Amino acid sequence: MTRHARRRTARRAALGAAALTLAAPLLATSAASAATTAPAVDAAPAVGAGPEPEQRASSGLPGTPVAPINPVDLGPRGYQAVAVNDRADVLLAPDWTTGSEPLSWVSLASGRHAPPTPLPPPPAWENGPDLNLRLVFTAFLNNSGQIAVNEYAPQANLWRPLILHRGRWVVPTTRYQPMYVVDLNDRGEALIVTWSAGTSAVELWRDGQSTLVHEYATVGSPPYSSPALAVNNLGEVAGTKLVSGPDGVRSQAFRWARGQTTDLPTPAGGESAATGINDRGQIAGTVTAADGSDHAVRWDGSRLTDLGTLGGRHSQAALGRGTQGRSINDAGQVVGVSQTADGAHRPFLWSGGRMRDIGTPEWDYRPGGTLGVDDIGGVVGTASMPDGAVTWLWRAGRTHELLPGPEANGVILADFSGRGLVVGFGSGPDGLRALAWRVTSP
Repeated sequence: MTRHARRRTARRAALGAAALTLAAPLLATSAASAATTAPAVDAAPAVGAGPEPEQRASSGLPGTPVAPINPVDLGPRGYQAVAVNDRADVLLAPDWTTGSEPLSWVSLASGRHAPPTPLPPPPAWENGPDLNLRLVFTAFLNNSGQIAVNEYAPQANLWRPLILHRGRWVVPTTRYQPMYVVDLNDRGEALIVTWSAGTSAVELWRDGQSTLVHEYATVGSPPYSSPALAVNNLGEVAGTKLVSGPDGVRSQAFRWARGQTTDLPTPAGGESAATGINDRGQIAGTVTAADGSDHAVRWDGSRLTDLGTLGGRHSQAALGRGTQGRSINDAGQVVGVSQTADGAHRPFLWSGGRMRDIGTPEWDYRPGGTLGVDDIGGVVGTASMPDGAVTWLWRAGRTHELLPGPEANGVILADFSGRGLVVGFGSGPDGLRALAWRVTSP
């Protein structure tokens, strides 16, 4: 991914929507890891090692079988791998049922891993000791060794953002009450949704200082969605705002940079939503024409490029870089879901001016699943089959299914690095298991 934290775990979301839906107890990712590197243990298994299961001859791209990959169990039991960065640091978070356990990190840089290293304990909730049972439902791990997490207290239906700042966890100081982190870049800038009665905002926080990006009116309870989804390593923000006009309220994609907001080109009579931004300032998103058709697009400054479809009426860029994936990488490649001529939904990779179908015939890719692209053109996502969900990685024309391993059931995709390392978790007879997969060749 863009030398940036990657975050992607979603159980619900509408592709192309401007909002990042944060449904607790939604588990996601994207955070930062500790700055030191744990020593490798030679006896630990190499990531991606282990017996290779037989390939499925019944599924895969036309003429190409799906290559299954077994995971490496990162341990300990009851933990989830929720975030990974390009240095192969992995953030581990406890299951909410054991939420008093510390967050930990482990390094996979050598291809092997040592026992996890605990992080400092987070501060107690201000509302009382009964809120100490908590769940990390989104996390962000950047390449500078910085971490941001969003915690949820199920007893009181409350959440809060925490940032590991100079060795201790802090609740960021912002203009309004901080609600949750949406993104974290390698400069340590956290994009945060904040709230006060009647007013919500997106603020950019760094080293104790907050800058207002976008402010908007809300009614009732705090917002469950953010108008801004991503900040790149230059501090530029991509988002979507609501604009009132003679024909009612419509969505309008925008770029925010150095205190200035610029509306992105949108078809006359239509709407637009920005879903991701790379370090070149290119923005991915979706526009809706006046006739109601949706198309994935890419903005290069003031130039709008329609990415087309796979033969159907609609296509949508993936959500990201928030918990649903990452829609655009630093090479300008874009991923999303498109309708085909027969009405099926297929994942696509747009690269070099061409939209490519990267789906597998037997799998169902309804909009709303996790989907993202790394910095070497690999695509990670989820799909459905009659017997359950599938987690997959596509690279260079070949699809790999990420298996839960012999003692776990199912896979929840949490995060992926820019270099082919994927992390997540599965459920075993003795609790959750933190898992990692690495594709070392096409």
